[in-house]
Amino acid sequence: MTSDRANNNNIEFDRLHIEIALPEPTVLAIPENKPNANAPVYMRVGIADNSLAMNTFNFYENWLPEIIAPDGEVLQPHLTVDDRVSIAAPDVTVWRLRLEQFLSIFVRLIQLILPSVPVTDEWFFKYWKRYHSLSLSQTKFNTGILEAQLFWHNNLLRLNFPITFSWNRFNQFWSFDLRTQGIYQLRLIFLNNSENEHEPESELMESQVMQPENRANQLATPLVNLHLVEPLKSNRNAVELDGIQFETIVPDRVAIVRYDKSDVEKYNYVELGMKITNGTPNPLYFNGFTTLIPEMLEPDGQIIEWGRASNWIRGPSAEDFLLAQPGESVTFFPITVLFWLKGYGSCFSIAYGDGSIWGSEMLKPGKYQFRFSYQKILHPRGEIIYRRGKSEQLSLEGIWYGRVDSPFVELNIVDSAQ
Repeated sequence: MTSDRANNNNIEFDRLHIEIALPEPTVLAIPENKPNANAPVYMRVGIADNSLAMNTFNFYENWLPEIIAPDGEVLQPHLTVDDRVSIAAPDVTVWRLRLEQFLSIFVRLIQLILPSVPVTDEWFFKYWKRYHSLSLSQTKFNTGILEAQLFWHNNLLRLNFPITFSWNRFNQFWSFDLRTQGIYQLRLIFLNNSENEHEPESELMESQVMQPENRANQLATPLVNLHLVEPLKSNRNAVELDGIQFETIVPDRVAIVRYDKSDVEKYNYVELGMKITNGTPNPLYFNGFTTLIPEMLEPDGQIIEWGRASNWIRGPSAEDFLLAQPGESVTFFPITVLFWLKGYGSCFSIAYGDGSIWGSEMLKPGKYQFRFSYQKILHPRGEIIYRRGKSEQLSLEGIWYGRVDSPFVELNIVDSAQ
């Protein structure tokens, strides 16, 4: 849905294509109704400019989510200040120091595991900045990350979206009270406020919510489906959709942090994985090649930050696709270690076969929540694999595509020195 013209850096909206890059199906496990239970929902929002001009799109503007309930009713959002987030503006100095510390730890981790990768703090900051900015061109489909949160509030299941990508209003949200599990539909509407720049922002936002006709000609994404699913009663670590079960596996709930006065970095291997059970009558293929995205919560429910880097050792191969016959399961265990880095502390490193690693921020002993999000997206060119250094089309019937955010599982990190 577009307008003839909207003034956002002088970009013609009818030349823009915008979408939420979520596969079908996208399954979200409903978190437990208990204190500090929280489920982040990361969404990639993509924008492409079909004109010949090179433009920069201001992504730090207001977005209005629109959600349609399983019964077809359009849910009414309300503007809230999240009571789990400090109302005061963040201390930029403290926030930047924390970010710099995290990036330094991550760079050190990359250098330990992948010494051939020429990674520096400066390189990572450039990558970070590029990852969150949007310069539009005819040849590129640029993306930004929107982080929603699914949690319980006064016994109501709530889905929060930030009203903007700007840090100066990081605790203000569009909130939706959801009713039950089922298939919800979501789209994002860009609020073009340039023509109403003298109107107070709070009143302008309220008018956008209360008068849907005001949004008729706004730039909007197509609708995407969100499958909200309760964890299985027989196994609270798993969810099921259309006969397929996805379960985060934490065989050893205690990951030991080894403290040492020597200069040698210490680490433990930890078995974190995902088990997928095929309960359908048809054989299905699942892929473990960079499809497991780690997510982790602190004991108080705050989100643990992760970073990723890769030197692209290899592309996917046919061996990365595992076959699950009806009634059978496949399990993926990416190489996971818990490092102790002298001068920093402990952090997770999860390595994949392509040469990339995920690294967490610094961790302390405590009871965390951990899960994997399985994300396998069908590319327009189909499945491309590499055999003997050459790319070729993979011909396999029954590859499962979609995204499943499995339930969080408790992960207890203890100090072995105690």
